[in-house]
Amino acid sequence: MSGDFFAEAFFGGSFNNGSINGDATHGVLGSHVLFDAGGSLGYHIDQRWSVLARFDHNSNGNSIFGTHFRHNQGLNNYGLMASYGF
Repeated sequence: MSGDFFAEAFFGGSFNNGSINGDATHGVLGSHVLFDAGGSLGYHIDQRWSVLARFDHNSNGNSIFGTHFRHNQGLNNYGLMASYGF
């Protein structure tokens, strides 16, 4: 398993208690229930350790699914992760 590249994708939902309509310090999410989609590209360093580059997007899906919310400002997260398997 060491030395292998891998990829993973996910799609699901999320719930938040953030601002639906936004204000001076908060984005406009449009809904408390959001779609959550993203994925990772990774590399197994050895049998236990891996490193991953990850992307995660949350939004109410209006642009793609036509959910008819007034606002659709999404949240995007990018990151690097290290993983250890027990």
